[in-house]
Amino acid sequence: MTKKVVVSFLLMMFMFFGLVKANIYEVGDSAGWTSTGQVDYKRWSASKHFQVGDVLLFEFDPKYDNVVRVTKEVFQACNASSPFGTPSTGKEWFSLDVEGHVYFICSVPGHCKAGQNVEILVHSAAPTTSPAASPPAILAPAPLSPHNSPDSAPSNGSVLQFPSFFLSLGLLIFSMYFVACCY
Repeated sequence: MTKKVVVSFLLMMFMFFGLVKANIYEVGDSAGWTSTGQVDYKRWSASKHFQVGDVLLFEFDPKYDNVVRVTKEVFQACNASSPFGTPSTGKEWFSLDVEGHVYFICSVPGHCKAGQNVEILVHSAAPTTSPAASPPAILAPAPLSPHNSPDSAPSNGSVLQFPSFFLSLGLLIFSMYFVACCY
């Protein structure tokens, strides 16, 4: 009886984790995180639906830009005197761990006031069980319009959706090991 309960529990967890998915959003889509004025980050953010578990990818030239997570007050003042950290590799990942608002700016003088800032509204994560889910998008550079207009419609091409494949695979391997080892 106990063996059946353990195996059933592990299989249910495997199926649940197979349904969980997260998105990776490239901030600014193909233009990236830049102070050149090519991207309206407020408009970009408003066109997305961020959930707990999603990840933001900021890509930028570290010689000219950076990205820092800040409080609402710092964001509103565009003053980076107290950021949560100052990454500078040019490719920074931020996991969206809690619901609510999250704020990012470039702390290079003048860049935040020139529009290099973004407010992200993170919604609670809800596992999708709908069989009619759309196919995952592939993370690939979106084609640039000939004019590179900031008024261009935001692209969804920079979102990578993926099921928690590795988590599911790890759970499956653990389950198989547990059953083979312990029973």
